[in-house]
Amino acid sequence: MPPLILHFLSFNLTRPERFRRTFGCWFALDSFYLPRRRIKSIWRDSGLRVDIYFGTKDEMIRYKTVKKMVEGVRNVRIYLMDAGHRLIGEDLRDRMIEN
Repeated sequence: MPPLILHFLSFNLTRPERFRRTFGCWFALDSFYLPRRRIKSIWRDSGLRVDIYFGTKDEMIRYKTVKKMVEGVRNVRIYLMDAGHRLIGEDLRDRMIEN
């Protein structure tokens, strides 16, 4: 199991209050699911500029999947960062300002 997932599960599922919150979120997420084809269609049809910042060491989302989603959609750009799944921080802010 990747260390990030192990840490997430250990942190959120070993305490009753966090377990209830996490479990409730997982159930709610099912209602928000959009198939990848639908997301790609929305991106393409809206023409809205979309920037995706992707960590090259991400163990949860495969780059191949993201790359396939943006193929043929000219208004979507992918920026690769030397990071994992959690990109939030000064580096991301600086990259967003650059781009």
